[in-house]
Amino acid sequence: MHPDQFVSIRNMLYGMPASYIGKTVQVRSTRTFIELFHQHLAVRRDAIPSSRTAYLADDFPAHAETFKP
Repeated sequence: MHPDQFVSIRNMLYGMPASYIGKTVQVRSTRTFIELFHQHLAVRRDAIPSSRTAYLADDFPAHAETFKP
């Protein structure tokens, strides 16, 4: 995961909790959903967004507001 807390998959950005920065995540996707795993444990399941990004605001600490797209 990138330092800005996003993983880029097929030109889309998916936000993750800060604790995953620098870690490798696995991805499984269908036409409508994307699932993100770390060490084979599910971390996030999101619908494929109509915009370019998907994230939960609670994943970003107040000082990281500028990283949000």
